Amino acid sequence: MKNANLLIVLGSAVFFAGTVHAQTTPAQPKPPLAQAAQSVAKNLARDPDNRGLQNASKRIAANQARIDARDAHTSFERPMRVERPDRGR
Repeated sequence: MKNANLLIVLGSAVFFAGTVHAQTTPAQPKPPLAQAAQSVAKNLARDPDNRGLQNASKRIAANQARIDARDAHTSFERPMRVERPDRGR
């Protein structure tokens, strides 16, 4: 019985700590391909003659440009929400 109570208390403490951490940590989205570009650039600096890394770098840049172009036309400013009294809410 003591072990069960201890397990419940510890589980509750871990759950509470996790929820507090989730609420206080701001969610910052990572840009797409950021980690890949960083990793390839680091490896390319170490071995600049590697054709595979050169190809990967070009592909990552092309993919990032494609993603930016796709997202450019969808990042418009939304109009403010207007409250309409005729709607029954």
